[in-house]
Amino acid sequence: TLAIVLDDVQWGDLDSAAVIGALLRPPDAPEVLLVLGCRDLDESPGEFLPGVEAHLARAGVAPERLRLGPLPADEAERVVRALLGSGGSDPAPDVGRLVARIVDEAAGSPFSLQQLGRHVRDETGEVDLASLEDIVQRRIDRLPGHARRLLEVVALAGRPIAQRIAERAAEVGDPTGVAILR
Repeated sequence: TLAIVLDDVQWGDLDSAAVIGALLRPPDAPEVLLVLGCRDLDESPGEFLPGVEAHLARAGVAPERLRLGPLPADEAERVVRALLGSGGSDPAPDVGRLVARIVDEAAGSPFSLQQLGRHVRDETGEVDLASLEDIVQRRIDRLPGHARRLLEVVALAGRPIAQRIAERAAEVGDPTGVAILR
């Protein structure tokens, strides 16, 4: 069985939805598990998700929606302890407070837990925690100028932008900017 997992589909477009629709079109559609992840549908699902749902409806497939909420605090704590390598016990009193701060700062987001935990484990080496915003800013500050300009252009675009257009707008001649940002 083929599994296709696409995340952040709120950024997808109708052309991409048509590609998925063509793949799933009977009579030669493969047996497939299609998992699409997106931000809260109450905000804006974008073009892609409604497009894929229309293709699924034409193929006689009823999608199943699963709404995921924040990770519960006890599970978030286990994730952080695994990232920090502290298992189930606190080797130092500060570690318990640090774990609690990370869990609180991440607000149930597995991605944020991972980023905060990795920052503490890999970058500070101390029982220290900055906010997620501070961590992102530190990473941006460490970028070479051409990669930072490219990031600024992509962020200002506010939606997907062709790589060559972003590079031209950022006046980037060095092709390593995209690789650095990846």
